[in-house]
Amino acid sequence: MTETVRPGPFIIGGICFFLAGCGGSGGSVGSTPAPIVIPPPTPAPAPPPTPANTLITDLKADQTFTADNATTTVTFDLAAKTTVSGQAAVVPATIAYNAANNSYTVTTGGNAGTFTPADRLADRFAGEARYRTASGTTTNYLTLVTAPYMNSGSNKYVALGYLQQNLVNGDRQDTKFSSFAFGLDTPAAAVPRSGKATFAIDVFGLESIVGQEPHIFQGLGRFDVDFAVGLFSTTTNLANTGLITGQGVSGGGIELTGGGTLTSGSGAFSGNVVFGSPSQRLSGSLSGRFFGPAADEIGAAFSGSAANGSAFSGAFTGRRDTTTFNPVNISFADMSVQQLFFGDATHLVVRRPKPGTSTTLQITDYPSQLGLSQSRVQVEHLADGSVRFGTPSSDMPSGIFTPAMIVAGDANFVTYEQTIVGQPTRFALYKKGSANTEVALTYSSFGTYQSTATSDPFQTTANRVFFVYGFKTPFDALNNRTGTASYAGVAYGAAADPSGNFSDVIGTQQFTLDFGTQGVIGSLALRAKTGLLDYGTFALNGRFFASTSDAILNIARGSGSPIGVSLINFYGPSGEEAAGPFRLVVPDGAGAGHLINGVTVGKRQ
Repeated sequence: MTETVRPGPFIIGGICFFLAGCGGSGGSVGSTPAPIVIPPPTPAPAPPPTPANTLITDLKADQTFTADNATTTVTFDLAAKTTVSGQAAVVPATIAYNAANNSYTVTTGGNAGTFTPADRLADRFAGEARYRTASGTTTNYLTLVTAPYMNSGSNKYVALGYLQQNLVNGDRQDTKFSSFAFGLDTPAAAVPRSGKATFAIDVFGLESIVGQEPHIFQGLGRFDVDFAVGLFSTTTNLANTGLITGQGVSGGGIELTGGGTLTSGSGAFSGNVVFGSPSQRLSGSLSGRFFGPAADEIGAAFSGSAANGSAFSGAFTGRRDTTTFNPVNISFADMSVQQLFFGDATHLVVRRPKPGTSTTLQITDYPSQLGLSQSRVQVEHLADGSVRFGTPSSDMPSGIFTPAMIVAGDANFVTYEQTIVGQPTRFALYKKGSANTEVALTYSSFGTYQSTATSDPFQTTANRVFFVYGFKTPFDALNNRTGTASYAGVAYGAAADPSGNFSDVIGTQQFTLDFGTQGVIGSLALRAKTGLLDYGTFALNGRFFASTSDAILNIARGSGSPIGVSLINFYGPSGEEAAGPFRLVVPDGAGAGHLINGVTVGKRQ
């Protein structure tokens, strides 16, 4: 800060100016001398302004940056050209810039070094600076990048960096590889709290799979942010390059995907990621922040490890992009573009004979082996607010349900009615977010559909369909977790009694997932929506499948034999919500013989 120096008041004390001849005996008074003028002192010059860094590409002043960083500690067998073991984790890092000697001191926890212009290697291209230092058998390499590898142009406020320390002993190489993003953070007050943005990101990292050649991976991806609700999602298609053979691999579904939340009161964000291809996926975490005066750019680091010693870590930087990618929805909180969802469903059917026919009453559901087979529906949210619904069976009419078809119904549902090809239909979707007084869902939802077909000369067919859909948790995103996770929510369904009469069913569900054993236990309580019929509480017991982010639970009365099954899908980047269809036959007591189909939805507690 420049200070302005202002002259203070001049105080002259203890000084007497006497006129010549003053105090002579009997002498006469002499003439009045000219006044003495004291000139003001010359103001001190203002100090020069303190330099400040405003661009990451033109650092002018000393500054210590706190970086989002991920470090892989890995051992390679140089003879076999494979990874022996590795471990990746988020580790605090600082990057200190010294303007006087244009040097960087990088500290990443167990790996640190100072890199000066004397250590700089020849430039490969503008926007990348490479350094090398060596001491005995240990070599350190630092690379700083402001011009993204996979995207044109240059960052202004954030840089990508990676620090590699190699210790070679015979055929063994121990490496610490740190990837980080650092720069000029966005002030918390300047981070938007409304609207959306898409960033084009440049991803770079290290993959070390036990028994395989280590690879560097990189790619151009997208990072979508909904500032209003504080959520983000990200996805990047990657290409791998072997560190030993130099052979490259691209395609085949090699991806980095993830999502999470923005931190209120700051410019930071965090979440979870999944890295790899369908044949080999690893899950991990991500942390980052916004950079620039108005969240113009982003940077983040990510990492993950498996119990067998496989690991990955990396970082990315990005700039706002309005041309490369089309807009996407990242949750139900703000559906801004049209989107088609495929949902899991259960289908309860009553076929009642018409008078004078020889047919018999039929009460069935599909799939009766829920979990082993699935019934699917299509739910497409259209740009004008309408919903296109595709039914699970060709004998039920599909159609578009518009806002003009909304009728009065349950306060927590948006209910539509119309007649399609002669069949009366009723379609209802569970309200999302704060509009729902039961469960405020962000990533998952469910709906009900019912129709009645009367055109068959022998029978009338009444259908009840219950389905769940949404933004599913990525495959393997819940892998390598420890501890437990508990979920609680509501149940909606319908029961068909032995006479073929329908009644609406409501209830609650809760369960606890043990990541260590992959076991799930819980309970499902059901009752008729109207009247006094209480079906009681049923026990849930089953298995969680981390590879597909779902679970199959048996439903039983206490410790008895299974009487039904529940399919649980997880939704959100970290399994924040759980929903799925269920079916059961009440074995005894109140409502014995009733066939119940429905869905449950809940949130992690």
